[in-house]
Amino acid sequence: MSDIEEDQELASVEQLANYEAPLSDEEVSPEIEDPSAIIADANGDPQLVEYATIASDGTPIAVEGLQQMVVVQQPDLEPATYNGIDINFLTSVVQFCRNAGLKETENALAKEVGFTIAGEEPDDQTSLDYDEICQEFQKMINLLDSMFENIRAEFSTLFFPIFAHLYIKIVHAGDYEFVRQFMTKFSSHIPSVHFAQVDLLRFITSPIQLQNCELVQNLLEHQYGVRLSKSCQKQLDTFLMKNPLIAEIVRENIQIEIIETQSKSIPYLDFFNGGLLGHSPVDKKQKVYYGVVRDDVVVVGDKKKKKELKDAKKKDSNAPPMDRIPLPFVPEFVLEERRQAYREATKKGRISADNPPSVCIFNACNTNGGLSSAEISENCSLFALGLNDGSVHLRSLADDHIKQIKHSSKLEAIQNDDDIDFDIYEDFSPDKKPKKAVFSGHSAAVTSTCFAPDRRVLFTSSLDATTRLWGVEMRRELVVYRHPAAVYQTKLCNRGLYFVSACSDQSVHLWSSERIHPIRLFTDPFGATHALDFHPNCNYIIGGSNDRIVRMWDVLTSSCVRTFSGHRGGIKGIKTSPDGRYIVSYSEDGALCVWDIGQQKLAAVQQCEPCPTKVPIQFTRDGSIFAVGTPHWGLSFFSLESVISGDMTEPKVDPSNFLIHQYLTKRTPILDFAFNRKNLVICIGDGGKLIYTRSNV
Repeated sequence: MSDIEEDQELASVEQLANYEAPLSDEEVSPEIEDPSAIIADANGDPQLVEYATIASDGTPIAVEGLQQMVVVQQPDLEPATYNGIDINFLTSVVQFCRNAGLKETENALAKEVGFTIAGEEPDDQTSLDYDEICQEFQKMINLLDSMFENIRAEFSTLFFPIFAHLYIKIVHAGDYEFVRQFMTKFSSHIPSVHFAQVDLLRFITSPIQLQNCELVQNLLEHQYGVRLSKSCQKQLDTFLMKNPLIAEIVRENIQIEIIETQSKSIPYLDFFNGGLLGHSPVDKKQKVYYGVVRDDVVVVGDKKKKKELKDAKKKDSNAPPMDRIPLPFVPEFVLEERRQAYREATKKGRISADNPPSVCIFNACNTNGGLSSAEISENCSLFALGLNDGSVHLRSLADDHIKQIKHSSKLEAIQNDDDIDFDIYEDFSPDKKPKKAVFSGHSAAVTSTCFAPDRRVLFTSSLDATTRLWGVEMRRELVVYRHPAAVYQTKLCNRGLYFVSACSDQSVHLWSSERIHPIRLFTDPFGATHALDFHPNCNYIIGGSNDRIVRMWDVLTSSCVRTFSGHRGGIKGIKTSPDGRYIVSYSEDGALCVWDIGQQKLAAVQQCEPCPTKVPIQFTRDGSIFAVGTPHWGLSFFSLESVISGDMTEPKVDPSNFLIHQYLTKRTPILDFAFNRKNLVICIGDGGKLIYTRSNV
């Protein structure tokens, strides 16, 4: 056989190794140790290429620029079978996975049976210089020890992502002994806020575990955000020039944001060194209308005050246009309630450290398995309780009873009557007026309840993967909104048309009460969302999830316009201030954060009590004070004015005069509370029984 014929035969072998044709035993050349081939160049001289195939006309073509191919390379196994399975059959299975778009399955099967994907090195040929890895990371530790304290806090934010990616590389190489040594030697140098992540990586010792770990996949698919000052960046650049392994990780997997001024607050830097993916990038390209639309607010008072408030409305450039999203009109009786609230505003008590508010707690007892959620209406006239058995209990707090529409048969009789002036509501005697109502329909625990602005309908969500709309006056279920997974929370906007729900599958759904299917779907969170709130202008949704990030979604564009990172635990409570400028969030590690939407930064942080359950947060009607309910601390009141006044260039850590008062409870957790128009605080506590008791604090 001539040299050229032999070259063509070798090229034919490489053609059969492609996905489009099974590999034949007779055509495998045992002398070929790598998937390269020799073809003739333009002058007829032999030329070595990495991969080659044969075109339909018999012309040899280099594989450069073509689709990836799988080449059988099994030096340690019989070429015909693998564990008793025909190689041709395995090749056909790999081909099927490629055609079906199952990339991960294709790669896993190819590597398991010893196939090599073109463009990648086989696992047995992957070589890592373990000594070099240890030396570079040790140099990074030594550099940290030689830095000044303020720069050291910034530089330490790089340790976890670099350590994690080096560890992933070592595990992927398959050297179990070095995996254990690397973890034992360097895990103690990682900041303590990443203890949970490092402890999770400790149990990952094989490549197959890497594919099933959500933390690893998030680190590989997304860049880790780090903020460094210019002085710290210069020292990092000098270090990376001499350490190529770490330089490659920083270049491919870490996003560094340069800040103009170096932070003077070391506790602030230490606080931020705990996000799952580090700092979220500051993106101010998308304009956020955080102002509140005041056209539906009725002003009652003298002419001078009316004119001043109308002029203030015209100057609010941060408010969204009225026609930006379709919103319903405010009912007339709601406007009348707002007029009455404005009249009563002069009688409200001013809350301060020397003048704490009065608190009235209603304990729900005998709850048949436990109280899972509670909600107080905006005017504090009704409250709803969601139980673990799936039932919803509604009770009136005011002197008036809960109205009930007459039965349909009675309404038909009234309709046929000539009397135009008729009443559609049941007429009860004074001693039999209903003060409570019970709704049954959920098959699992009720996770949240929410009143409409007119209090005629009630929204409830449950672990049975549904959100239900109840007619309060009709005493029955009206609509069922079905979800793909259990629903953790449902929140209604203050206009009553849109509501948002959070599912256990890490998705957030935006609904219109007029449709049975969601109109927006948000899948940005890397963890389940347990805290939701609507912005006061109804144009944005605020959500806090287990990935420790607060996100702000635009209802119109369905895009995430703001992200706030810094919590060290999952977020359990969130609330927007009445003026729409600030967000208050509470995480399970006890961090209470105040975020500035306009500047997209942290305004203040207060370390409180850790709480693994939902945390209610409410503002006073003027927005100067907000309160937080926790299981052991009871009710804590904070002054927002003390945070936003003064110098706002640097975030305030545990600021003075921030916490103004606390009401402690012994064993009663606060599920929900509200400020009434006179700043009296009404709370719902879980006393374990369904007997409503009142206690004044």
